[in-house]
Amino acid sequence: MQWVFEAHNYALTDFLKERFEKKLAKLDKLLPQNVVSGEINLREDGQVRDKQKYRAEIMIMIGDNFIGAKEHGANMELAFDQAWDKFKLQLTRFRDRQKDHRGQADSKEVRLFGELREIRRRKKLELQPMYAAEAIEQMELLDHDFFLFLNRETSQVNLVYRREDGHFGVMEVKE
Repeated sequence: MQWVFEAHNYALTDFLKERFEKKLAKLDKLLPQNVVSGEINLREDGQVRDKQKYRAEIMIMIGDNFIGAKEHGANMELAFDQAWDKFKLQLTRFRDRQKDHRGQADSKEVRLFGELREIRRRKKLELQPMYAAEAIEQMELLDHDFFLFLNRETSQVNLVYRREDGHFGVMEVKE
């Protein structure tokens, strides 16, 4: 498996890269054969959040499914180790879910983190055409973390969401 490392505001040493690659190699037995590459993003944030200014993110795509983990730490090794542990758990859960749900119809129950949980509410939305800025205003008025809308510019369903850094993001459907 090939891992692509990207470092932003951080100088990744060969020693740390080798250490990270050695740890990532342990995931090979959990990954399906069709996954050939993954991405590691390392960043040193200028703003200190609880003195944890280093961020490590591990991401892969398995078919149409995105699996990722992101963690902050006081140093890059700590951030990476925590992200690796979280990623390994996410990957294990994904594999277990694939085994449990293969060929099953839509159900009212979902197994999450080993617990059986129930879908208790379904909403039908009438999507209104609006611009992203209007959708963000609606999201703020409703005090939600995300808002689904019909983009007036593209005539596609989009989702606006509040990011951890306080800014906003827009998710668009890939054509």
